[in-house]
Amino acid sequence: DNSSNMFASLPRHQLRDRSTVSTTTAATTKTKLSRFRIPRIFLLVIPTVLILSLYSLSDCAFFLPGRSSRQYDSVLSRDDSKETAIIIATHPIPSHPSIDTLVETVESVYTYLAGLPPRSQLLITVDGLQEATTRGLPQTEENRRKFDLYLTALYAHFSGEHVTILVSGYGRGLTHNLKRAVEVLHVDTKYLWMVQHDIPFSKTIDHAALVQTAREYPRLLRIVAFNNRRKIPKRCGAVDALDAVNGLRLRKIAAWSDQNHFATVDHYRDDIFPLIEYEGFMEVKMRGVVMRNCSYYGPYSYYTDHDGPPYYHHLDASERYGKKLAERIEQGDVRWQDVTAGNWQEMRRHGINTTALFERVRNNQTGAT
Repeated sequence: DNSSNMFASLPRHQLRDRSTVSTTTAATTKTKLSRFRIPRIFLLVIPTVLILSLYSLSDCAFFLPGRSSRQYDSVLSRDDSKETAIIIATHPIPSHPSIDTLVETVESVYTYLAGLPPRSQLLITVDGLQEATTRGLPQTEENRRKFDLYLTALYAHFSGEHVTILVSGYGRGLTHNLKRAVEVLHVDTKYLWMVQHDIPFSKTIDHAALVQTAREYPRLLRIVAFNNRRKIPKRCGAVDALDAVNGLRLRKIAAWSDQNHFATVDHYRDDIFPLIEYEGFMEVKMRGVVMRNCSYYGPYSYYTDHDGPPYYHHLDASERYGKKLAERIEQGDVRWQDVTAGNWQEMRRHGINTTALFERVRNNQTGAT
């Protein structure tokens, strides 16, 4: 301070005199204070109260009236950016090299997942072109050109220390790419969002409440599904342990989907990955597993006290469903023999006369030969 600077500039003998005056003043002050002795009990109580207050402020919300423990978590200025990862699964689609579909989906993540730290890890997996033509886009010169342009646009748009792009050399499928993404997660990552590149969220989801519930009930909450239709799937059992927790209404269901969901990393590593083949269809396998053991593997279906599904919508960028698929079949881009029973059913649900479509395709093939 200014006084110390002033005395520092005095000659040495004056500094000694200053020291003597200070000592005398301190002795006088001590004599005056000795008249007001503080009871020893207070010397023990006051530090104890201070320590307990600091402990309470760091570990609970008791000293913040009106705040629940879930709300107080957001007040703490801790870095949760590594706790949750968002994995966006992509593959070649007819609209490439445009990245508009992916950008829309990524933006929906940060718009509708309430409480998600803005610097959370973002991993984008890129499946390659298919070697066979039964599904996906085949290895043609035009498709390879589009795919290369898509990668260029992808790297240019998505950058930053929290972004990781994982590109597969050829079409390996969702299971392979998801396993690869989980393998490179940060050691502190406990939760993940699995999001399909053409399934943007369309309604607010309380991410903070989900994480809080996962912390409080680690043996119960392993995976959470989000419906894109108003109808709730068949329930798994009559009682739901997490039916009213942290403002959420979570119901365990006898269903499983690889569409957008929230899960713990441990559930994927320890429970799901050991059950599915590297190149297999994860969704098909897990549906059978849930039918046999719904109480453990069945996901919870998400809704709240004031809101319910649908929480996302499917853009069908792959053109595998409904009218888009019907057009590709009629144009000869997709063989009708490769279309699954579920896809035929989906086309009928969209009002397409699949019998007439089949006849037109067969007539076209007959006329061509």
